[in-house]
Amino acid sequence: TKGQAIATIPLQDGTIVQLGPASKIRFPKKFIQGKTREVELLYGEAYFNVTSSTAHQGSSFKVKHSSQTIEVLGTQFNVKAYKEDGNIITTLKEGKVSVQNNKGDTLYLKPNEQVVLDKKSRNLEVKKVAISQELAWLNKKFYFDSMPVKDIVKTLVRWYGIEVSFAEKNIASIKYNGLIKKEQGLS
Repeated sequence: TKGQAIATIPLQDGTIVQLGPASKIRFPKKFIQGKTREVELLYGEAYFNVTSSTAHQGSSFKVKHSSQTIEVLGTQFNVKAYKEDGNIITTLKEGKVSVQNNKGDTLYLKPNEQVVLDKKSRNLEVKKVAISQELAWLNKKFYFDSMPVKDIVKTLVRWYGIEVSFAEKNIASIKYNGLIKKEQGLS
């Protein structure tokens, strides 16, 4: 979905996945009733509205990534795992999820919490977040909270499929705040 708007993917079990730009997900055409429902976020960002396990003979739902596994029973959450980013960020809107790194450490999230996995150290850290800001992309908005220009540019490159270079390197570290609607266009 490079440079495009959000793609909405209905899975066979009724789960809805909203895929962000420059993102790739792998999922089966059909889940086996009573078995764990598994999808793989290869890279990018995806928001999951997962159907309850009670509607599927108690089968849980897992989102796998090469660095972590998220297990849920029925919930809404976001995973941001772009290849070029140093962290994988899982944000819980409602329900309950567990996030396990590939060292075997597990953390449980409550609504309005986020776990940040450092790709190098594989350490997990939980923090409280403002859901509306974290999920602004679902409403086709950019939200920047004291964000360096280099990170703002990463977002713009993903959404608009553009290339950006800095004439002066010190510009990359200047921080900005703001909320911008995506339909306003790049200019």
